[in-house]
Amino acid sequence: MTEPTALAATSVSTNATCTQLGDIEVTANGATPGYTYSIDGTTFQNSNVFNVNNGSYSIIVQDANGCRTNIQQVVNLTNDLTLQTRTDTTICLGASIVLNTSSTANGYSWTGQGLDNNSIANPTAAPATPGVYTYQVTGTLGQCTATDDVVITVEQSVVIEAGQDVSIIKGETVQFNATATGADTYTWTSNPNDPSLTATNILNPAATPDVTTTYTLVAVNNQGGCRATDQFTITVIPYCIKVNNAFTPNGDGINDFWLCYDSYDCLKNVSVNVFNRYGSKVFESKDYRNNWDGRYKGKSLPDATYYAVIEFTLVSGKKVTVKTDLTILR
Repeated sequence: MTEPTALAATSVSTNATCTQLGDIEVTANGATPGYTYSIDGTTFQNSNVFNVNNGSYSIIVQDANGCRTNIQQVVNLTNDLTLQTRTDTTICLGASIVLNTSSTANGYSWTGQGLDNNSIANPTAAPATPGVYTYQVTGTLGQCTATDDVVITVEQSVVIEAGQDVSIIKGETVQFNATATGADTYTWTSNPNDPSLTATNILNPAATPDVTTTYTLVAVNNQGGCRATDQFTITVIPYCIKVNNAFTPNGDGINDFWLCYDSYDCLKNVSVNVFNRYGSKVFESKDYRNNWDGRYKGKSLPDATYYAVIEFTLVSGKKVTVKTDLTILR
């Protein structure tokens, strides 16, 4: 009688993944064929293949006569879960940001303030106050989990007021009156270009424009990149004061009225007083409109030289007083 060879066994494994089992395949030889296999020491099966999670296993091989041998096998894990959220970012207060995430996960859980949805891959974060905020995402895929963090820095927003629109008489200078909070640098531009602008990189320069001009302010927070834009317009009105020192109210339709201005566009009000050589007032108007024809109490004044005091109130609020001789000739 021939003694059978000793029972022996070898095994190989295939790695498990996050969502799929690995396997162990056993090869037995020797002893008496009719092999059965057990991975728990109790239940034996005819198949030499076990589908298992990753881990360490002790496998028993038994031949037809009940002889046994034991082998060890490790099933490794191929982690096919990837997870990467966006890079750390700075935003301005009042802005929101999408936390874009690249991942093979099929489930997500976010922590952090101001999220619109903490269970999706790409939620939107809108922190309510300036500060530094850390958001953490946990991704799951089967038996695997992974985490990643992103830091969002919220800078104070920039708030500016370029100033109110203003009207001036040509030749007047406007001192800007802009306000700003949260900004480090300022840039002024003008349309059309105004070479009289005293500076373009300070908050409140001055300008003496020749024509109506719109000025645009861009204020920037250099650390966070926050910016704001505002503008205002200086309307330039041509200087319209032109006081004639003589007129001829003879009814010929030419120079019959005393003219103090070319147009009323640059004026809010004109007040006039006219005196004769004795200092007696012969004409007065609190709202003069180039309409005096040389009469006093309904009668024509005699040809003579008189003395006039005119007070102009410009649209800018500035007052201009003109004193002049005034000759009536017929």
